[in-house]
Amino acid sequence: MSPRIVISSWVRSRLFSLVALLPILLIPLGNAEASPSKAQLEARVEQLESQNREILETLKALQEVLQERTQPTEATAEAPAPPARLADESTKKQPVRAGNSLEPYGFVRIDFIGDDSLPSNAQTPFFIRSPDNPGGGDPNFTLHPRLTRLGLRVHGPELATLAGSKLAGRIEVDFQNGGSESREIIRIRHAYIELEHGDWSLLAGQTWDVISPLLPTANNDTLMWNAGNLGDRRPQFRVDYHPSLGGGELSLVGALGLGGAINARDLDGDGVRDGEASAQPNYQGRLGYSHSLWRKDAHLTLGAWGHYAREKSSSTVGGKSHFEGLSAGIDYDLSLSEALRLRGEAFYGKDLPEFRGGIGQGVNSSSGREIESRGGWSELALKLNTIDTVYCGFGIDDPDNSDLEEGARTRNRVWWIGNRLRLAPALLVGLDYLRWSTDFDGLRRGRDNRVNLYFQYDL
Repeated sequence: MSPRIVISSWVRSRLFSLVALLPILLIPLGNAEASPSKAQLEARVEQLESQNREILETLKALQEVLQERTQPTEATAEAPAPPARLADESTKKQPVRAGNSLEPYGFVRIDFIGDDSLPSNAQTPFFIRSPDNPGGGDPNFTLHPRLTRLGLRVHGPELATLAGSKLAGRIEVDFQNGGSESREIIRIRHAYIELEHGDWSLLAGQTWDVISPLLPTANNDTLMWNAGNLGDRRPQFRVDYHPSLGGGELSLVGALGLGGAINARDLDGDGVRDGEASAQPNYQGRLGYSHSLWRKDAHLTLGAWGHYAREKSSSTVGGKSHFEGLSAGIDYDLSLSEALRLRGEAFYGKDLPEFRGGIGQGVNSSSGREIESRGGWSELALKLNTIDTVYCGFGIDDPDNSDLEEGARTRNRVWWIGNRLRLAPALLVGLDYLRWSTDFDGLRRGRDNRVNLYFQYDL
């Protein structure tokens, strides 16, 4: 029975009660010609007051019933859900699923970049063009908001079915993926799920490579890739083990990653990436140890890492159809105090474009030989005060010249100095100066003075 029918029947019953009282109310009018005694008048007054009280109580009860019947009920089939755009804030803040909590983060950023000699790409530089190449030696200016970043961390429940393991996830995007300047294309940086239990964790999805875990401060567009820093983000399955050992922490990490995720090499042009055509993932691993030093704000972290990858082409290149890529490297992070920090990496490997090495050169198209390369980077950071930090660094990527073709890039070097000024908890100003040079076989050296100013508002 609907609320409206129930209310109507209840009102009718109360109205019948009121009608029944009317004769009593009219008695004094019908006997107006009589002269009632004082006692009779007092009795009638008392009777009328009693009747008035009953009428008021009846009306009050009627009002309460009407209010109760018109209140919205929870989860009734007859009450449609409100439109999403009209949902209140309490609805928006509810977890996606019971036991989950969401942690949004990110920042808005705008970069102003000037070069006195054109790099390979003004926004994502990997080397400097030779003056003998088109555009080489020409100045350039650009500005963009592409590094604006949005992210969401998901903190999930403990899973009783998996011994209380903790479930988590992460999604992060920016806009440095091509497109026009007013129509930038979104780029997935991270997208993974993670299961943690004690010292162990399992991760499936896209995130940073296991190798080369540190990132230099300068050149935020391309992180000194092809100029001493290896590693990128790719889909992978990884296992982490971080037990305590000797007052410090041991780190043992292994992963299976997607081949061809970065350079998408297709030597035979058959539309299949050669890394996927090998029918196996790349293999990555790192062994590290971190320990505090003589004071609380001093610590040292050391790591050794490497990878192995295979690629396959359906046609031969220099008589070969199978190619091997590998790397071996170290990383270090030394904090002498809260104000002074030194860190960096060094590597050796071959066929490294998939991992941002060899200045983007992996296989000699004439001989089929995998190009070997070595390099690394180091950076010193000095915190001047609570809001100002300066740093300087150097990076190099140096392929083996005997493996290269004519006109190839033979060495890539860059010096940098920069400043990070935290004007407010949410406002960061960065200024970098980079002195870049790229050597070529048979061509003049490319040199560039690059200045990058940016403003960042943390969300």
